[in-house]
Amino acid sequence: MQAAALVHDASALLPPPLARVGRFSARLALTEAERAAAHRVRRAVFGFSDADRFDADCDHLLVCDHTTGVIAGTARLLPASAARAGFYAEAEFDIAPLLARHPRLRFCEVGRTCIAPAHRHGAAMHALWAGLAAYARENAIDVYFGTASLPGADAKRHADALGYLAGVAAAPDEWTVRARPERAVPVAPLTRPGAGLRRRLPPLLRGYLALGAYVSPEAAIDPAFGTTDVLVTTRLANAPAPYRTHFSHSS
Repeated sequence: MQAAALVHDASALLPPPLARVGRFSARLALTEAERAAAHRVRRAVFGFSDADRFDADCDHLLVCDHTTGVIAGTARLLPASAARAGFYAEAEFDIAPLLARHPRLRFCEVGRTCIAPAHRHGAAMHALWAGLAAYARENAIDVYFGTASLPGADAKRHADALGYLAGVAAAPDEWTVRARPERAVPVAPLTRPGAGLRRRLPPLLRGYLALGAYVSPEAAIDPAFGTTDVLVTTRLANAPAPYRTHFSHSS
């Protein structure tokens, strides 16, 4: 699976990136053509066109190889202030009570996050995280939230992984988000979650856990993607200090 090519000359003048890690930079898509390029990356990774009614309201983060103009990954960002049509995650999880409990905090949904397989354990993934941190700083975002997926809609396959998440990342009451009853999958927390289960989680989900994220007490099925999802909520001020310092200096 190949990363997608950008539609502009890699040597063209561009605003400074949000972050730079090695030969990769993270910046926002500036044109319709670049947003279309982000869609091509998503289609290549997910295996189908996932365009929807939320795309128009989102900022689209691009992880680019700035030496070649190739996109290695992308994510879309939807601040609550721009969510005219609501949030994608609301089809699976009841988000409104969470926002109502924290009226002074600025929330932003992160979704459609993907990195081409060849780049998932290197500088491109690092650049993605650094770009998300920089976007939060520039837009005064306090909380990132969104669904994180395990492959396949048979939640029984993921009983141990879901139990691990419920055991190590359970939210206090004021941060709990419930799955919608028609999509909900009950989860039994593991009383002794082993470290081996953490290593088997998708890299993106492991990254959120490292930032101190909370995970919903139930999972939900996303029939469009055929995945088993959890709702991940990350209050950025709660991230461990080394992570905040590390990402704030990525350049």
